[in-house]
Amino acid sequence: MSRPKPTFADRLAEACRYHPEAPADYGQQAWIRRKLRDLGEDVSSTAVHNWFSGYTQARPDLTAKLAQILGRDVAWLRGDETDNVNPEATGGGNIVHRTVNRPVDISAVDIPIPLRPGLIVRIEGIPTDLSGAEAQKIANVILALGTGKD
Repeated sequence: MSRPKPTFADRLAEACRYHPEAPADYGQQAWIRRKLRDLGEDVSSTAVHNWFSGYTQARPDLTAKLAQILGRDVAWLRGDETDNVNPEATGGGNIVHRTVNRPVDISAVDIPIPLRPGLIVRIEGIPTDLSGAEAQKIANVILALGTGKD
C-alpha cells in the first residue's frame, strides 16, 4: 500500500517546522504573513490559515515566494515528488534532487542547518532516541571538520 502524496499544507507545516527563524509552533502563520509582507505581498490571515489547514493552496506566485522564504523548492512545497531545498534561496549551491519513494521513518529525523548564505547542511537519519553520548560523537566529528577560525 502506498502512502498518500503530501499536501501543500503538509509541506508548508514541515518547512516551517525545520526553518531556523520560524516560531516553534504557535505564531507560524503570523510569521509567514510578515515574511510575505516583507516581499511586498499583503496576504490575509484567513488565507494563510486556509493554507495551513489544507482548505486552499497559495497561488503560484505566492507559492514561489513561500518557497523563497522557507528555503525550499517550489515543486516540493506543492507536494510534488522532490525532497529538496530551493537552490535559489540557498545561493545556488549544489543541491541533490532525489525522488521521495521511501516509507516515512518516524524513528529518525532530518535536520537542515543553515550555516551561512548559500549553505544549508542537512543531517539525515538522526534517531529520535539519540543518547547524549551518541550526540557527542556526532558533535566531535563535526568539530573535527572545523578550521578553528571564526
